[in-house]
Amino acid sequence: MQCKKCNRFPSKKDELFHCKGSCGGIFHRACIQDPANSARTGHCGACASPRTPTNVKAFFDLDPKNHKETLDALKTTNNRLQDLKNRCVHLETTNEALETRVRHLEQAERGKNVEIVGLEQRDNENIKEVIGLVAKKLEVSMSEVERAWRLRSNQAKPGAAKLPANIIVKLRNEAAQEEWIKNRRKIRSNLDIYPDSSTSPIYIINEDLTKYNRELLWQAKQKAASDSQLSDLVGSKSCIAMQDFKVSKNTNE
Repeated sequence: MQCKKCNRFPSKKDELFHCKGSCGGIFHRACIQDPANSARTGHCGACASPRTPTNVKAFFDLDPKNHKETLDALKTTNNRLQDLKNRCVHLETTNEALETRVRHLEQAERGKNVEIVGLEQRDNENIKEVIGLVAKKLEVSMSEVERAWRLRSNQAKPGAAKLPANIIVKLRNEAAQEEWIKNRRKIRSNLDIYPDSSTSPIYIINEDLTKYNRELLWQAKQKAASDSQLSDLVGSKSCIAMQDFKVSKNTNE
């Protein structure tokens, strides 16, 4: 019989090792990887591997007590994981509620403001005098204006004409704001404010919306194109339209 390692036939002078494992092979003593361990176990290196049936049996022949401890540990771990999942859901819900509250507070802070878009910005502009001209054209009282300011210049797209910065007008009460919005169609273009100006339009005199509400209103207007009932809401008051759109959107989802 040949040596299972070197495949040479042993001579009478060679010291041989007979594996008691599943292979039952014969090896030259010099061909055994770990002679001391093989002499102790009676197995060659391959049969002494953890993959042997003997070791597999030993792995599964666990004490029932150890099985119970393992199952109890798994149950405890699963309970902790479920608790963490519940906490994450609670935190997400709380965070969403806080974000909604912050958005409401941000919009409430702008509740008496109106925004003017497209009004020409001239050199050495006196914003108070400009708003006085706008108020006169709208036939509203200038005494209801608390203050006004221009925002930073709008960033025009490459190749496009640069638009004037928007103007925010803070009014003393919501009734004054509604009056400005109601009369906004009295101003169509810069020519209505400056006789020597161009006919470039003043796009809108409307509520001063936060970025979130502005995007929500845009989505509501897009939806209104295919929903006549919602279209009436969009035309009446933006905040109502946004709220209606949000409820509708959440219901659908």
